[in-house]
Formats: sequence, C-alpha cells, structure tokens
Amino acid sequence: WVRFGEEHRFVHHFLSIRGRYTADSPYDDSLSGYWFNGTAGCLPDGTTHMSATLEVDRRSESPRHHTGYFYSYHPDMPRTRCGGGNARFPEICRDCNRWEAIRLAPSCDDTDHGCYWGETFEVGDAELAADPDRFTFSKGEWTCLEMRVRLNTPGVADGEMEYWIDDAPAFAVRDMRWRTVDTVALNRVELQHYINGSNWFGTPEQSNEVWFDDVVISTRRVGCR
Repeated sequence: WVRFGEEHRFVHHFLSIRGRYTADSPYDDSLSGYWFNGTAGCLPDGTTHMSATLEVDRRSESPRHHTGYFYSYHPDMPRTRCGGGNARFPEICRDCNRWEAIRLAPSCDDTDHGCYWGETFEVGDAELAADPDRFTFSKGEWTCLEMRVRLNTPGVADGEMEYWIDDAPAFAVRDMRWRTVDTVALNRVELQHYINGSNWFGTPEQSNEVWFDDVVISTRRVGCR
C-alpha cells in the first residue's frame, strides 16, 4: 500500500524491479561494484542487467493525483543525447566501461556522444482522457499498488511489465526483450522516493512525503487484502 502526502509533487524514480547477472553467469563477484555503482546512461547488452520502474507524473502535475507510467532499461532502448550537453559524456563513458569484463555503450570513441537514459512507456492520451482514474494515485489516500515484471525468454521478445491499482488492471507493456541469456534474473526490488528537483532537475521547492505499508514481494500476484 502507498499514500502520497496531499501536497506531494514530482518523483523522479519510485518503485523498481531489477535484474542482474547471477552466479551462473561468466561474471564473477569482483564485478559486484558494477551493480551498486549504478548504470545510468549505459545500454544493457542482454547479459548484464535490466530494470523496470514505475514512476509518476512525467506529464503535467495534478493537485489531486499522480499518474503512473513505466521507465525501463533494456537492450533495445533508443539512444539520446547526453544530459547537460556533451560535458558529461566522459564521465558517463567511464562509468559504462568501468570493468574490464563489461564494456557497454556508449563507447569512449563514440563521436556522436550518445547516451542511453532508459525508455519511457506511457498511457496514450486518448486512453488517459477516457478513464483517468484507472491510472492514477489519489493524493492523501491509501492506494493498493501491485507491480509485476516477467522476464523474457532469451532470444524472444515476450517480457512484460504491468501494474494494478486497488486490484484493477491499470497499464501493461508487452513484448519486452530484457535479456539474451538466462543468467540474468530478477533479484532486486527498490521502494524509492528519489526527488532531484521540483520537476526533472534542480532543488526541490518543498518537502514531499510518502508512506508505504504491508509491502509484499512474491513470485505471483497477491492482490489487495
């Protein structure tokens, strides 16, 4: 269950289900720092990691509710320009190529200086306008939230991510290709309240509160009880 404060505003990252290489992969424990130091800006190659994050309010904010959408790191996501212009490219390039055994795009000789900031999956405007309550979290009220990720069969784009609000289906994305080998597995869940500004960047203009309760991690749907 989750409850946003009545004055709650923008959240950059919220609820994530992530996967990384397992003990059966060719990568050993010396690469554990790769997982914990972050991979923002790096393109997964299908053997290292993936992530699916439920976020809120990429569109204009409402005083009454937050609207959910997905943000994912996967091998097929598009390339974008590095944030802040090209000035950050050397830093991002170094981080994506930190470990000898792992070399991810962008490569340091990439003259286009392209980075990979994940891919956003949003509800269509017409669908949102027709039934906005289906995709939203009312501020100041407890909401039963359930999120599910299904990894793809290696070599097949049959992965899924979806969420439910108060036991009702909200938004689902099908045909995802997160991995190319079966040694990438789901093994991390994060309850986040990451705010790096009043919108996308900058200093937050106010305190923002969120409450979590009765958190359950399961391999199958639990539902609201």
